Amino acid sequence: MSLQTNLEIIGISKIYDKTIKALDNVNLSFNSGVYGILGPNGAGKSTLFKILTGIVERDAGNILYNGKSIFKDIENFKNNFGYMPQNENLYPDLSVKQYLRYICLLKGIKDKSISDEIKRVLNLTDLTVKENNKINSLSGGMKRRLLLCTALINDPSLLFLDEPTAGLDPKQKAEVRNLISSLMENKIILISSHLTEDIENIAKEVVFIDSGRVVLKDSTNKILRYYKNICFESIISKEDYHELQGKIPISRVSQISNDKIYIRVYDKNIAKEVLSKYSFQAANPNLEEVYLYIFEGDNNV
Repeated sequence: MSLQTNLEIIGISKIYDKTIKALDNVNLSFNSGVYGILGPNGAGKSTLFKILTGIVERDAGNILYNGKSIFKDIENFKNNFGYMPQNENLYPDLSVKQYLRYICLLKGIKDKSISDEIKRVLNLTDLTVKENNKINSLSGGMKRRLLLCTALINDPSLLFLDEPTAGLDPKQKAEVRNLISSLMENKIILISSHLTEDIENIAKEVVFIDSGRVVLKDSTNKILRYYKNICFESIISKEDYHELQGKIPISRVSQISNDKIYIRVYDKNIAKEVLSKYSFQAANPNLEEVYLYIFEGDNNV
C-alpha cells in the first residue's frame, strides 16, 4: 500500500525592505497530485517556491511535510524535493551528461548508480540525443528540459516547477505537460505559472495568488462553474468591434469574414442594453478568462 504525501503551508509570510509583503499569511494544504499556482508577475509565486526550497527564509509561519516541520532540518528536507527554477543557472561549458553527473553528486547519489539515473531522467525528458552536447549549444527549450531533468534526479516525492514550459514550442509544451501528468502518482507537484494552458487540463486544483495572498483554491471544474456567468460571445461587425474596444474586457477576437468578427468578453456586470445591442450570448468560460476576470476585470462576485 502506497503512502500518502502531504504538504501543509501554515501562515507563511515574507516581507522585503520592511514594507513589501511578498507573502501575507498564506495557508495551503496539498496531498498527492498536480497543483497549479497562478498569478501575475510579482504575486508571490516564486517567493513561495524559494521558501519551500530553503533559498529564502520566511518571516512567519510554518511548513509541514508529512506532519513534520521542514525548518527543523531543512537540509534533510531537500532530499525529498526536486526544484525547477524559473531562471536558468547552468554551466555552459559542461556537456548535458557532465552537468547531470554533477547534480547527482550534489544530491548524494552513489557513483555506481549515477549512470543509470542520468539515463532515466534523459529518457523521461527526451534529451538522450543531446547528452554529449555542451549546454551553451542548446536551444532555450532544451535548457528548460535540462532543468526539468535536474528536478527529477533521485525521483523525489515533491516537485516544485517554476514556469516549466517557458521557451518551449507548442509540441514540447504538450510533451512536458504529459510528462508531469505521468509523474503525479504518490507525488505532490506544484506548478507555478502565469500561463493557464499549463494548468487547466492537468491540475487537481488551482491556486490563485495575488499580492502575496491566496485569492482562491479549488478544482478547475468548480472554479469554472462558480464563474459561469462572466463570459459572453457574439459575431459583430468591424465597426461595432472598434466601438467596443476599450469599453469592455475582451478575451478573444477572431475575424471570420471581411466584415464579421467573433468576440468573447469577460465581465459579469456588462449592461443588459450592451448585451442586447450587440447580440451577446452567454458562453462557458475557460480558465484563462477566469484568470483575466480575477486579476484584471471586475471581480465582484
